[in-house]
Amino acid sequence: MIAVDIQPYSLTSDIGFQKLIAKLCPNYRIPSIKYFTGNIILDIFMKVKAKIQISLDEISNLSPMIYCVYGANLKSEVLFEKRTLY
Repeated sequence: MIAVDIQPYSLTSDIGFQKLIAKLCPNYRIPSIKYFTGNIILDIFMKVKAKIQISLDEISNLSPMIYCVYGANLKSEVLFEKRTLY
C-alpha cells in the first residue's frame, strides 16, 4: 500500500491504518518507520545500486550529458549516453 500508492512511511502511524490492519490481521504487528528506513528501504537501495553498477560495468564508454528544460516546469537532468570513442 505504501509503495503502490506512494504514501509516506508515517501512514503506518495513522490510527485509521492501524485499525484497518488490526481488522484484517489481528496478530500482525506493524513495523516501525525506523524498521522501514533502516532495513527495507536500505535493502532495496543496495539491490538497485548493485544492478546499476553491473549495467555501468558492462558499458565501455560513458559520457555524461546535461539536459536542461526551463519553462513552466523547471527541470534539470543528467543523462548518460554510450559513445564509442575513436
